[in-house]
Amino acid sequence: MSLRTLLHFSMYFVRFFQTSMLTFSTYLLAHSKWTWHRARDQYEMPGSRAVSLNEILLLLASLALAVEIIANSNFAKGSDPRWSVLSLTLYTCGLLVYFTTPELQRYMSLSTPDFGQHCSEPYYVYMDGMVSRAVLEAGVITWAQSVLFVLFSLMDLAEGVRPRTVKEDAVDLEKATPQLAEPKIGVLIPV
Repeated sequence: MSLRTLLHFSMYFVRFFQTSMLTFSTYLLAHSKWTWHRARDQYEMPGSRAVSLNEILLLLASLALAVEIIANSNFAKGSDPRWSVLSLTLYTCGLLVYFTTPELQRYMSLSTPDFGQHCSEPYYVYMDGMVSRAVLEAGVITWAQSVLFVLFSLMDLAEGVRPRTVKEDAVDLEKATPQLAEPKIGVLIPV
């Protein structure tokens, strides 16, 4: 087995786990919303907590990463690292915006109470904190796998590009140089 085959295998092995962790973190976001609404209905709380802006941004960043995974995974010709870097940047921004929200940090700072103890917060707040911590873990693993895939695709690109020879450069230069028109003898030019 050649080194290039091993590189391609490991590259798409990382891509598989990146896809699975991205799916898991997106599922956790949806499960968090479902848990919140179930708790609201059960405890008959006034008002509704809709999907917040930071969750929408993380879902859009996850969607951008998923589109890049689908469009940029080609076994035959390799992946374009520019698209991978762009989707990694978008996902990083979405992850940072999601986890720097003060409300979410407060939820994540709460530890799960023992059953039977008096809780200062309703139980669904603790559940939201646990789900948010799980989304953080899955998001960081997805981010690390995206960085690893970008490095693998850069190595693949560097290995696939071979230096040009002087002869190839000379042939390209001849094709690019316009041929000068030879003067025709015997043609009179009016003055």
